[in-house]
Amino acid sequence: MRSNPARSMSKFAIVIAISLFAAIPSVSYAQSPDDAPSVLVDQDTESSIERTEDRFRNVFNNTARIKAYGANGQLAWLGSANLVKRENGHLTYLTNSHVVDGADSLTVEPFVDGFSLGEHKATVIVNHMTNTLDIGVLEVKDVIELASVPVIPMVVRDLAVGQEIFRVGHQRGEWGSGRLGHIVNVDDDYILSTPKAIGGDSGSSVMQFNESGDPEIIALTAWVTTFEGDQ
Repeated sequence: MRSNPARSMSKFAIVIAISLFAAIPSVSYAQSPDDAPSVLVDQDTESSIERTEDRFRNVFNNTARIKAYGANGQLAWLGSANLVKRENGHLTYLTNSHVVDGADSLTVEPFVDGFSLGEHKATVIVNHMTNTLDIGVLEVKDVIELASVPVIPMVVRDLAVGQEIFRVGHQRGEWGSGRLGHIVNVDDDYILSTPKAIGGDSGSSVMQFNESGDPEIIALTAWVTTFEGDQ
């Protein structure tokens, strides 16, 4: 991992990420003590638990680890990315410019249900860095090994302080780890959220769940900053 990125409480790029693609274990009962009857979970509750598990699972399965290699072929740093489009025989992954910039070669390594799907060579199609934007877009050939990776759409929505968010990132380059958080500030260029990101989270998308409970990408993890004295 690079020492400086993976950055959050978090600064997020929203509008340009959307514009890039504008054309675009089940629980049956709870066991009570021996001197009390078992407490059954009704069918509707059980189905709700399963749906919730599936929706969080989709975020894990959608998130990939990025490996950046130097000219000598050695691993230089790591980051995260999310699959936002499958079209014309290619997969499109959203990440940060600082994750892709300067690498001699890059690979995308998706994980589905806890299994690595292997490293797949990636091509940079967008590398855009400004004072307020940090966007990288990668393209990967859509091969049969990647057929089970779900796409999660990007959306533009009204965001407000206190709203809950969820993201999965490859912190320290390890297997994906999910974190619940909330928005603490919103302005024209970025939102701030907790918890702060950890090295390797860079490039991971920030999710909210819509009225149907399905995940949607609302922002992109990019920077660590300080807000009201907290990082």
